Amino acid sequence: MGKSPDVGTEQLLSPLTFRVSWGRVLGMALLAAGFTVIGVFMVVGSPDWGTKIIGLVSVLFFGGGYTVVLWKMARNSTVLTLSADGITPQSGGLIPWEDFEAVGTGRIETGSAGTMVLGIRLKSYEAYLASFTPEQIRTIRAAAVTGKATGSLLRRSAPRAALGRSPRGLAGLNALPQRDLPGMLQWSRVMSGGWDVTISVHLFRGPAQEVVSKIDAYYRAVMELRSSY
Repeated sequence: MGKSPDVGTEQLLSPLTFRVSWGRVLGMALLAAGFTVIGVFMVVGSPDWGTKIIGLVSVLFFGGGYTVVLWKMARNSTVLTLSADGITPQSGGLIPWEDFEAVGTGRIETGSAGTMVLGIRLKSYEAYLASFTPEQIRTIRAAAVTGKATGSLLRRSAPRAALGRSPRGLAGLNALPQRDLPGMLQWSRVMSGGWDVTISVHLFRGPAQEVVSKIDAYYRAVMELRSSY
């Protein structure tokens, strides 16, 4: 028996919200504080300018960057929201289910280490990018400028072995677009091994694979409801 034509999917599926894990964020903040202190000692105590630059980048990235992250989390603890219309990341915009292709986990490689992420691959960028507000666009572009500047400083001072030859290594930050939003998504796909939108897995409560499974299940539920009309 089909659903009534005047009942929309949004009335049958309640939003599903993923909130930040404050325990993990606190752990990340303590780690960042440690790197910040090390960076200060490198800037103040080392006679080598290369070491001073690495220390300065550490202070700016871990001290300034994580302060901004914590401030944003304090204002809005929602990491991701699923609704009948699509996926809303904390960074803004709406990914319509029509443009959703896959979700999974990956790693953004930076030098010898990397960041584990939850990734979303899109079929099309157009609707997602059109949903950003002017303020969100300015924030995204500012983050890109900061990321590229950080990469430039590290490339000038870090040991060559840390840069690597892979386009997904630290040197890949040089290719990060600063104003081209579609280009940023394409850059993310290259850097993360196939994901256009990425979020650190450390922000979520519980295992990343559990979050992936819930997003997949929600997507299938939306598609089943739409097909029943």
